[in-house]
Amino acid sequence: MKTHIILVDSFAEYLKTIKRTKSISTYKNTLMVLNKLKLIEQKLAKPFLIPIQKGSSIAELKRHEAFWKKFEKHLKTHFLKHNYLDSYIKFIYKIINAFLSWVIHVKYYKIIGFQSLFKVKLKYNPIITLNESKWFELLHCEQNLIMNPDQVKTKDLFLFGCITGLRYSDLSNLNNNNLEIHNENTVYLIKISQKTQTTTSLKLPPIALEIIKKYKCSKNKLLPYPSLNHFNLRLKELGETLGWTYEVGKTRYKNEKSVDVKTKTGKRYRFCDLLSSHIMRKTAITTMLLNGMPEHLVRQISGHSPNSSEFYRYVNYYQSFIDDHTDLIFEKILNK
Repeated sequence: MKTHIILVDSFAEYLKTIKRTKSISTYKNTLMVLNKLKLIEQKLAKPFLIPIQKGSSIAELKRHEAFWKKFEKHLKTHFLKHNYLDSYIKFIYKIINAFLSWVIHVKYYKIIGFQSLFKVKLKYNPIITLNESKWFELLHCEQNLIMNPDQVKTKDLFLFGCITGLRYSDLSNLNNNNLEIHNENTVYLIKISQKTQTTTSLKLPPIALEIIKKYKCSKNKLLPYPSLNHFNLRLKELGETLGWTYEVGKTRYKNEKSVDVKTKTGKRYRFCDLLSSHIMRKTAITTMLLNGMPEHLVRQISGHSPNSSEFYRYVNYYQSFIDDHTDLIFEKILNK
């Protein structure tokens, strides 16, 4: 009867199931964690052997807890040496916890003593979205600027993402089957999220329909979304062309302390430097909320569950919006 399992071997087996059942990005992230575990083992010159629970004595529980605390200590030493941000550490821990859950619920090994570990008190980073003035600039930039075809395409794809609020993986996999056409002006975008398996249904506004008609891709692809890295690079170039070059800085956390992250050249980040595909989703959700759409409907469109706390990581209430509502509240109070 087994008394332990080899962590790296089991993790490699878990990785194979990820490849069959999860998205490519999830597979790559899990592979990244496996490679880090292998690297730590190589430096220690010995494998991690996960103990399997045999009894229920306090002494056995303490032995298991001692193993996991030592394992976590090795991880933290590696993180400290490589100067990882808190958000990245939490991301790695999330993958490790998913692996341990798989060991328990799929492989049916009894492992204990780790439940209080692999946690990071994460302070969320400032949310970057497009405000109304930037929306206006984006909509009319072709009229006001000289843009090459590649910049125009990037602008159109960015706009479509800011309208629909879909994840990039879902956007790049859209095809004509995702359209439900009632008539020329009433078209719905229907999508089952790769990540959450949640179905979203969104009536597309005229500008989104114009973008679809403009590119007329093959039946296997609704719009010409490139690779994620290529798109993010083009977005930053587009932001620079639009003049979104003012400094905003990039705040992240290390050991629960705020740090101002600099570029490779030692400069502070500009707004255009922070543009990425994920800003489209955050912009769409924030725009819907700011313009009066009830939160439960926004959650339904974005694919967030009613009790999802991560929803608010996508919301950026502009200061002017907060100021206006604050004024209204105190005006009511003072006039009573």
